[in-house]
Amino acid sequence: MKDHGAIKAKGRTLAREEVFDSPTGEDRDEPRGKGRPLTRDEVLALPVAFDLVTAGRAWDLGRTKSHELARAGEFPCPVLRIGSQYRVTRADLLRSLGIEDPGQPFSAALDETSRRSA
Repeated sequence: MKDHGAIKAKGRTLAREEVFDSPTGEDRDEPRGKGRPLTRDEVLALPVAFDLVTAGRAWDLGRTKSHELARAGEFPCPVLRIGSQYRVTRADLLRSLGIEDPGQPFSAALDETSRRSA
């Protein structure tokens, strides 16, 4: 009788619990497949530029859909093509999500203030 509760991985058989449970034994909160979407705090903590899949997670898009949209020029924010890679800047992602950047440079904040008073 075949054990349908076991999975072969890297030359050894794992119990289903080993594969689908977290290493700490706690249940995972995130869905499998495309991963969970990024939170606002995670988006704000991103570096200046990052890969397309990370930007897609902010929009709750999977890897394949992110690449399809980028190739078609329909990704929700501007995408940079560098060699064979797609990159997205933090500023463009924040702008497309409608999130104000709390790390805006001081001089840019002054420029905005002077425009309002003029």
